[in-house]
Amino acid sequence: MAITSVGYDGTVDEAQWASMVSKVGGYEYGIDKAGDFAVTQSAGTRMISIAAGLAWGRGVMDISDAAAVIQLDAVTTGARYDLVAIRRSWGPANGGPSELVIIKGTSAKAIPAGRLATPGITDDQPIALVRVQAGSASIPEIIDLRVWGRNGGQLYALHDMVRSYLTSLGTEVNINGALWQYVPASNDTAAWQKYGQRGDTGIVTVTTGFASGWGGSGAEIKYSVRDGLCQLYAKFYRTGGELEVPVNGNIPNVHVLTLPVPARPRMLSGGHSGASGVGLAAAIGTTGNVDLTWVSPNERILKGRDYSIAATYHV
Repeated sequence: MAITSVGYDGTVDEAQWASMVSKVGGYEYGIDKAGDFAVTQSAGTRMISIAAGLAWGRGVMDISDAAAVIQLDAVTTGARYDLVAIRRSWGPANGGPSELVIIKGTSAKAIPAGRLATPGITDDQPIALVRVQAGSASIPEIIDLRVWGRNGGQLYALHDMVRSYLTSLGTEVNINGALWQYVPASNDTAAWQKYGQRGDTGIVTVTTGFASGWGGSGAEIKYSVRDGLCQLYAKFYRTGGELEVPVNGNIPNVHVLTLPVPARPRMLSGGHSGASGVGLAAAIGTTGNVDLTWVSPNERILKGRDYSIAATYHV
């Protein structure tokens, strides 16, 4: 396996220029094709494979001619998240070629502090975050941190964690249909702002996300998101003990479930429905929490009884 790098000191021929001109000048980082530099588990103890392909970052284009197989170091207890990256070094002489590196992290699911990010000196392009588990030969989790973008279109990514390293003002990225911008904020700071949702998810059904004491056999969350508008229906049972309801029906927020990311509202929303003539009201938060706030007066929330919530809101 070898990496050919174009963009360090030296010449660029016309074929190389024809390939790189639409890439390195458009985005800080990018991957060419869907499978390029994909990280997967490989046979063996704590082994990963990094696919061949083309990537670019900070004015340098890199072409890997074959997959690279790397063994990750063991962790004695718990778990450790390591970063797989393309490292670009511009010194001390002519710079390059770029290389694949593993940057050890901690038990925190985050890009390690050891990642280097100084263009013109040393810069690491995140490719994936992988979890190493104590006592396990396998790699139980691989988080894809690659980004794609060409021809003046949107930047695309598959995992929300890319926002932790795409930190140039004005950056726009589409993460699984969620549209984000990195914009100026108060007190001379910058912040990510979600400004919409693209595409049509169709009707999605999930059966997880229910809080303790809720859910049960047949419980489900159905949602459909189309061009920023979400239609939600959730059916669930009380699996815990009976809950008393005040005379006026107002109850402190009772957490029932957490929505998947695509179905989370842009701002605090509400839902209404019921079961067997029992009215319900719920608050739906931006983090996906669905909390009951009101039940028909003089009713009780009974174990084994089915309830439901329906709502329509912007995401």
